[in-house]
Amino acid sequence: MCAAFFATGAASATALAAAPSVTAPNWIKMPLLSPAGKKAGVFPGGEGAQWPRNPIAVSPADPNFLLLPIDVGGLYRSMDGGKTWNIAMVGWDARGANAFAIDPKNAKHVLGVGSNSMNWQDGWGPSPNGLYLSKDKAASWKHVLARDEGVTGAVAWDPSSYDKAKGECTRAYYNGYGIGLHRSDDGGETWREVSAPNVTAPARDWTQGPNGTGLLRVDAQGGIYTVGAEGAFRSTDGGKTFAHIRKGEVDGLDITSDGAIVICSSQGVFISHDRGDSFTMLAGKGLEARGSGSINGIVVSPADPKRMICWLVPISPYTKPDFDWPRYVSWDGGATWTRARTDNTLAELPPNGRQGYTTWSPKDPNVAWGIGGDWATISTDGGKSFRWSNNGYNGVMLGATFNFSPHAPGTVFLGFQDYNGAFTKDGGATWNYRDVSGKGWGGHEYAALAVDESLMISGDADSWGTPRQLHVSRDGGTTFTTIKGADGKPMEFHGSDVTFADPADGNVCFASDIRSADHGATWARMDGCDGVFTANPVTNVLYGRKGESVVRSSDHGATWTKVADIAGGLVDLALDHKTGRIYAASQDRLKVYDGTGWTTLETPKDQYGHERVWTVAVDPQQPSVVYVGAPQNTYASAATVCRSTDGGKTWRNLTVTTPLPAGASGGPHEVSCIRVNPKTREAWLNGECYGMWRIAPPAPGAQGVSAALASAPAIVAAPKSTDAPMHSLAVSNGGMESGTNAPEGWAVTWTGSGSLALARDTSEHHAGAASLRLASVGGAAKGQVSQILEAAPDMTFTVSGWVKSQGGATVNVAVQPMNAAWTPIAFFQTGYVQGDAGWTYFEKKVTLPKDTARFGLVLLLDGQGTAWLDDVSVEAL
Repeated sequence: MCAAFFATGAASATALAAAPSVTAPNWIKMPLLSPAGKKAGVFPGGEGAQWPRNPIAVSPADPNFLLLPIDVGGLYRSMDGGKTWNIAMVGWDARGANAFAIDPKNAKHVLGVGSNSMNWQDGWGPSPNGLYLSKDKAASWKHVLARDEGVTGAVAWDPSSYDKAKGECTRAYYNGYGIGLHRSDDGGETWREVSAPNVTAPARDWTQGPNGTGLLRVDAQGGIYTVGAEGAFRSTDGGKTFAHIRKGEVDGLDITSDGAIVICSSQGVFISHDRGDSFTMLAGKGLEARGSGSINGIVVSPADPKRMICWLVPISPYTKPDFDWPRYVSWDGGATWTRARTDNTLAELPPNGRQGYTTWSPKDPNVAWGIGGDWATISTDGGKSFRWSNNGYNGVMLGATFNFSPHAPGTVFLGFQDYNGAFTKDGGATWNYRDVSGKGWGGHEYAALAVDESLMISGDADSWGTPRQLHVSRDGGTTFTTIKGADGKPMEFHGSDVTFADPADGNVCFASDIRSADHGATWARMDGCDGVFTANPVTNVLYGRKGESVVRSSDHGATWTKVADIAGGLVDLALDHKTGRIYAASQDRLKVYDGTGWTTLETPKDQYGHERVWTVAVDPQQPSVVYVGAPQNTYASAATVCRSTDGGKTWRNLTVTTPLPAGASGGPHEVSCIRVNPKTREAWLNGECYGMWRIAPPAPGAQGVSAALASAPAIVAAPKSTDAPMHSLAVSNGGMESGTNAPEGWAVTWTGSGSLALARDTSEHHAGAASLRLASVGGAAKGQVSQILEAAPDMTFTVSGWVKSQGGATVNVAVQPMNAAWTPIAFFQTGYVQGDAGWTYFEKKVTLPKDTARFGLVLLLDGQGTAWLDDVSVEAL
């Protein structure tokens, strides 16, 4: 897992000139591969390490074609049934992926939902989230619908819309938490909203529960099935209206190859043979292990409808030690279930508990793909067991920085933000994972360094933002010790997250502002330096940072002198020892010091017109070769790593932006740290949640172009919904059954005087288990609670429900139309009670006036007292 942070600035309105045509850079991925894995024949390895947002998608037309969505780490495709994976993000500007739908008739025809860990905000420019379309099996993507939502979204093709002449399905659907149902009738090119957000959409986003991204299915006749806030729904008119086929909690839904509908919840597994009009509970023997927990994610084999897989949430999905969501498999149509086994033998990292997402092969009932920890798995025995199948998926996030040691450049130690650390002693061919933190399941390690094969250091933290404590191993990574100061407390980094080895003296090394002169046996804080970044490979002079100054040392870090102040400080530093030029990543730009002052160099811009530098590195053998990189975090930068062969005069954008051949990988994204191997001249880098990569040095005579010409093509903003919504007028949570302290979907929207309290009342209700209660607090009050429904002028409907009051207040139930600017333009009373009134039924026909864009279903209380509302519904006429 990794964090995402705010981007800066809006997109440039000026289109950027395209760079001359060049071949795609030849990136080499560096997934973790243990010596034991290599011995077992695994290659190239793959740690995964990022949270899969939804199940693997498989092509019904080509079962070898798979897609894996990652929350903030992009997307991966496999062209060989999951044996190998490659990142495939050409044209995909979103940071991650929520879900995919592969055309059941045409494997080339794919829809995907772009995601992030946060929603897109106004002022950031065109949103990269929303829907993407591929016509070439994910070799490249086109953004077709922009949405701000970052942690939700489901998409599905309508198999009944297959157009033989076009060779593809033409109709598809999309929805999510807070997103109305959208439909495309031209193969995914354009989209319109056919119903506003309502109870048919997911009841929560992905961060709040296991099914929050949405669940959307379409049957062979074009019937649409969704799981929302109040159960399962079906539409047979293209999404205009929905029938409520299953009320209450529903945690999974699938359609079998023979047309049955299967759902699951904490109550059990149920099946319908009449498109959801009625359901029968399956025996479910063996699922009792869940206790009071829920059954989630039911999926049925297309090749054998008797074979089913689900996963259990025993108690609370986000509370240890219950972070264990096991899969269960049935071979007899849900009558009996057994727990599926997971074989993590070849996994490179400890297995974190994850949703039991599973996808059956469309043709082979013995094959299924799943998620085990943060990596892909496969079953070849009908779901009875799953094993690691993650070759090529490299997504582990580096903790801040790394460095090569001149004493052992083939031995490199990496600290990971969420997964402890690993070291290589053979130049990256194999890696040895170590529990540096001692937490077992994972740990937060920053600025790790192997000084040599025996001495390794790291900054250990309790979480992402907490202080780094110095951990040291002097036995080649077998054991790690927390270094304590003279006060007996752990020594914490007070400077940069960076470590370094003195090139002239193997006993001297640095961790942030802390120094050891005896091979890590003892440590002392430096007065004149906050972090050592680099050294002159000829004179061995060290260069570092002190506050907002560059400093250097000629006595192995014992003393430091100031070279120059730098406005805004710096986050990374590199040296051209032949010219004496110092490069700094400072204030998101590349600055160079020539001995007299600082100059800001132009570097290639990304697709949003942003110029950003977080890391800089120089080839110590050929210091005119300079690398820069940066993440954008809120989107995936299309200029994340660039290289100059002439000291920053010209550049080449090394980010892959051309369609991928089959089996090719798309290269790194969101680069946060670059270093050049002093022996091989390869540039190694980490792409945050996109893992480790390396690239060969430039060929002799390689030339670049101007920063402007090397910049990424400007983003083409995708449209939002192209037609006005076709509103279903479905009330969200009209029965007040969902919610904890207050009913979901209802909020206090205006308080004119006094104070009001909104609550979900389980002791007083007309029907079901709860009602909405609005009460004055501390005396008389005037205000209202409401739910907003999108609408249009001249819409006619009936509002009905039940209302009750107590005390001295008057209570109105009303429809309050509003225009596009959210200004109220009318107030239609639909119900009224006052004083001590029992449950009173109301029903009224309403026609919305001109300029209506939406309306509120309002409960207005005036005075001192309490009002209750329940079983509210709206029916279009």
